[in-house]
Amino acid sequence: MRIVKDFGRDSDRPMRGLCSKGKDMIDIDVMEAGPEFDALIAEMRGWTAWRERRGDYHLAITSRPGEKPWEKVRYDAREQERERYTKITCVEAVKIGFYGRGFPAATTDRPAAWEVVTKGTPGGSLSFSLHRFHSAAGTNHEWRAECGHITATAPTAPLAICRAALKAVRGGS
Repeated sequence: MRIVKDFGRDSDRPMRGLCSKGKDMIDIDVMEAGPEFDALIAEMRGWTAWRERRGDYHLAITSRPGEKPWEKVRYDAREQERERYTKITCVEAVKIGFYGRGFPAATTDRPAAWEVVTKGTPGGSLSFSLHRFHSAAGTNHEWRAECGHITATAPTAPLAICRAALKAVRGGS
């Protein structure tokens, strides 16, 4: 397995199974469920993350597609509020820590994973099929998600769905 160290992290400890847009691609089939993978799925679905400056410290906040955090304040204060926010990647937001809601836990939560199927991405919906089967050893159950001609397997249905969706949006493998 290839290890990727990226995303402007302060730590030298690599994150396993993570890939970034357009570079340092790895095998999505080894990506593990968790907050970083959830962030990639959220970004794929059009969510955005923002670093919010609050005095001497920073927080990360999330926005659903089409939302801007400064639009929830009085109209006359919007420009001043806008200056407090800097757009960051969704994975960077996971490292900073969230104020309020984070991203949906699509890699571990079935309803959140099913939203990946039903709501798709900003580019359109995704066509899925999901199957449960016995592993080659016959002892474990595995899940296979198919998104068009793209296939991904995982020990859980949400992880299989997310792997297949990310592979499909990134153009396979």
